[in-house]
Amino acid sequence: MPFAELNADPETMRFFPKTASHEKSFQVADEIREQIDKDGWGLWAVDIEGQFAGFTGFMTQNYEAHFTPAKEIAWRFRKEYWGMVMQQKPHGWLHFTPSKR
Repeated sequence: MPFAELNADPETMRFFPKTASHEKSFQVADEIREQIDKDGWGLWAVDIEGQFAGFTGFMTQNYEAHFTPAKEIAWRFRKEYWGMVMQQKPHGWLHFTPSKR
């Protein structure tokens, strides 16, 4: 699963507390699907010429902090796509804003 490989890559995850196991990645993928089903928005896969490049979109942060709950613009891309993803033609999600719920 390319998503799990992305989350297990030490260089990609260097600013996170740790890499994710394949099992954890499957759990996160299920949570992403659940958020999209519930809210109509979330994180979406980015496909470049038929290849999984990574993901981007919106997510809700609910951990304990003075600014939460909050909406976050999130992204994570495979190393071979670093520096080139936004050169691709952006699609409709850039004009999408999650509604307040």
